[in-house]
Amino acid sequence: MVQSCAICLSQCDSPVSTPCGHIFCQTCLSEHVLLSNGFQSFCPTCREKFPIAIPQLQHLPHSSHQFILPSVRRVFLDTSPDPQAEDLKRRLKVAEDCFKEQSTAHMLAISQLNRWLELRASRESERATSLELLYKNGKYPSRRGDFYNTSSPSELSPVKIGIKRRRSDSSGDLDENRKSSTSSSSRLPMM
Repeated sequence: MVQSCAICLSQCDSPVSTPCGHIFCQTCLSEHVLLSNGFQSFCPTCREKFPIAIPQLQHLPHSSHQFILPSVRRVFLDTSPDPQAEDLKRRLKVAEDCFKEQSTAHMLAISQLNRWLELRASRESERATSLELLYKNGKYPSRRGDFYNTSSPSELSPVKIGIKRRRSDSSGDLDENRKSSTSSSSRLPMM
């Protein structure tokens, strides 16, 4: 696992650790320690104090303190990627690609279904409108009650109208004009 420095917020370059266990870049922590006054510094993350020089060496110049930091230890981090993490990343990428393909296929199927439903609804609406116009014009007054008693346009279809018409033809309720016409002209026109 690659650590990031809390000071520069980038990947640790030559990492070092404070006594409290926080890891920083060596250059970032050295600059932080050099800015502190006295013989103590503090952790930039948790503010825990730690000594930066041995008290007997207090007379050394401030510029040499970077070489005498007994509290700060060099840390060697394994920056090679974890094989399990790499395998999980690969599996995640495959699953993400599969999900994208499936979602695209589903979106296409849904859009086709929506177009089909819209087309079907417009056809039913056109049928209902044309039947309503025929009934309102008085061409089929005996069926006007059937049309207005239905709750949806799908309940009134030309097939049902034809079946109802044949039943009324067989009952003998035909007027004189229909008796004289041929059998092909006695049927209702199918929409």
